[in-house]
Formats: sequence, structure tokens, C-alpha cells
Amino acid sequence: MNWMKQTSMVALLGLLTGCAGSNLAETAGPSANSATSNGAIAASDAIWGGMTPRQKFEKDREAILSLAGAYEVTFQFEETVPMQADYTLHEPHVSGGHELVIVLVDEPERIELQHLLLVGKEQVVKHWREVWEYQHPERLEFEGRNQWQ
Repeated sequence: MNWMKQTSMVALLGLLTGCAGSNLAETAGPSANSATSNGAIAASDAIWGGMTPRQKFEKDREAILSLAGAYEVTFQFEETVPMQADYTLHEPHVSGGHELVIVLVDEPERIELQHLLLVGKEQVVKHWREVWEYQHPERLEFEGRNQWQ
């Protein structure tokens, strides 16, 4: 496929921009107080039973890093609210394309994934980016329209 050649070039560019790897810190691991109910604890034990906190941490990192790769994607576009009085909503439609997910940062407690969308035959768009940070000290919560606390 032609898009695969373009995707390979994009992946190579991603590698050249400084993807870095390193070993995990020995002290890293999930908090013992992360479960909020007995049901959550039981579900966690069924999935992670018998693993040390370090093994659980490694398994989580492995799962996040496994998201990197090439995907065939579909998008469902549906406008639901006209933001201006004289605006007419477009008809809903489904579109498709190809997306490449590359690892930009691979540090012991931080992983960043960049999603690149191939638009048409030649245009690449930085579609969105995921930042996974272990036990980040701050958290934003949605309070309402354009309001985060």
C-alpha cells in the first residue's frame, strides 16, 4: 500500500526526533490505596493476582507502549449543537483513514504517544497526543463548559 510507505517515513521521522528508552526505577509501583471498593479490589486481584507492585507497574507500561503502531480508523462526524444562531448543522457522516501512533517519550514514569493522521495521499496531521505520567501530583477535573479545576 502507498500509505504504508508514507507511514514508514513518518515513523522514521518519529524515531529521529529523539525517542528515548531507559530502565524503570526499582522503587516504582502502583499505590496500595488505589482501589476504592471491594469489587474493584476483587477485579484487580483476578487480573493482577500474584504480581508484585513492580510487576504490575511493568505490565501497565507494556500495555501503554503496545498502543504504538499503524491503524486503519473510522470517524463518525455528527454535529449536535449549532454554536451560532445562523448556523445549519451538517448531515452526519462516517469517514475513514490511516493513523500512526509513535512513541515520543519512553521514560521510567512518563510515556508520550503521538497520533499522526494521514489525510488524503500526502498530508500528515498531528492528530492528538497522549501523555501518561505515573502518579502525577496534580489532576484537572471538569467543572463545566470550558472550566477545569
